[in-house]
Amino acid sequence: MRILLIVYRMAIILIVLVFIILVVVDDEDEDDEDDGHSVDNEQDPHQNSYEEEEDEDGYHRLQEHTQFHRVHHHLHRQGAGAALRSRGRQQHQHHHQNHGGDGKLCVSCKELYCPLRGGDTCHECYEEASEAEAALKKEIEELNARIAFLRTWAPEAMSEQFS
Repeated sequence: MRILLIVYRMAIILIVLVFIILVVVDDEDEDDEDDGHSVDNEQDPHQNSYEEEEDEDGYHRLQEHTQFHRVHHHLHRQGAGAALRSRGRQQHQHHHQNHGGDGKLCVSCKELYCPLRGGDTCHECYEEASEAEAALKKEIEELNARIAFLRTWAPEAMSEQFS
């Protein structure tokens, strides 16, 4: 799930970069056209109205891109929470239709799951937490063994350390 969030953020960044590149290229093209407009306007007065329409179309395209950017920026500001809530609602609807509606939302990953045991986490999060708990217990046992060794072989050092 963390990978999906990273991919989602990278996609938004890519969209923003493409938008910036498009705006910069459009601005440079408009500057180049502005230089040529003064000469063309003197030669053909009808061409001016066509170019104004073209500029309006470009302006409307820019407005559409700006709106596109605003929507994606809004989604980015909402962040993963909105995506998770949306996904949770979809899973909840699916669960209601297929499993009778007795699902719960995992407190860890915010996904809907079937509660086959007590607790507020899905099976995957429960397994991850169990593995982390086992690793921490092993580390505590190693530290306790180290303390016992130090108490046995260097009691004066231990009394100084904990005094």
